[in-house]
Amino acid sequence: MTNPIDPTAQTAGAGIAAPVMQARPTEIKIRLPDDFNGDRKKTRTFYLATQLYMMANKHIYDTDEKKIMFFISFLKEGTAGPWAEAEMTKAFTNDQGFGTWEAFTTRFLNAFTEADTAGDARAKLRVLRQTATADEYIAEFRMLTARCGITEDVSLIEYFQEGLQNKLVEKVYGMEHVPKTIDEWYEATSRFDNQYTPPTKDPNAMDVDRLSTSEREKYMKEGRCFTCGQTGHRAADHKQDKGRQPDRRPVRTAEVKEDSDKEVSNIAKIKAMMAELEENDKIKLLEDMAEKDFA
Repeated sequence: MTNPIDPTAQTAGAGIAAPVMQARPTEIKIRLPDDFNGDRKKTRTFYLATQLYMMANKHIYDTDEKKIMFFISFLKEGTAGPWAEAEMTKAFTNDQGFGTWEAFTTRFLNAFTEADTAGDARAKLRVLRQTATADEYIAEFRMLTARCGITEDVSLIEYFQEGLQNKLVEKVYGMEHVPKTIDEWYEATSRFDNQYTPPTKDPNAMDVDRLSTSEREKYMKEGRCFTCGQTGHRAADHKQDKGRQPDRRPVRTAEVKEDSDKEVSNIAKIKAMMAELEENDKIKLLEDMAEKDFA
């Protein structure tokens, strides 16, 4: 009698073992590498991406042949396409197939790696300077040092300090315990840079230090504010009431004198006009002015 539970039990009268169903290995889903077109600047990125994917799924890509077939499936465009076609043609007519994974990747890197990559990276490292945040500088520095193969902390720190902004170098050396490894330098400079916040500036403010002596004298004579260049208040009023444009006060400078001169001139003109009027006309004019509250 056949055991219905045991899949390896023989069927009645046949003497044939039932096939054993094995679960298909599940592939860990991470980002697949992008297709490679032969661009030498992207060779390292593509190579590392394929290595990462196969490392995550090493239970599937467990032979040299499987690794090579996975790798070569992304060589489709540009100069990479014909190179992959030549490799496949050779493998199909060769008893040894693609050969070893190590030999295959050596051929690939020789074909698509930039000449003297390490030398170029070292040259770029010598002129690398921090122009933005410390985190951006660290990312670029890490990439270049990986390409040129520098691993000693002493050399890395020397290169790192050379391009780092002076204010950050000073802060790190001001620590009680100065970092001794490049990773400690990365952490310290990133922390100090993120702590620094530039002071806010009044959007209406002028740069007083850029005013020449003659311009300052002119501002003083005209009663203008050194901060925003407007009249009616002083630079100190901006500090007392941040975020709001100070209220304008009556200007007590040349404008006052000008208004006073105009008033005197107008009175003189009125007196001259009244002197030419007859007595009755003068009385009538004064009465009209009084009624209209002109005086």
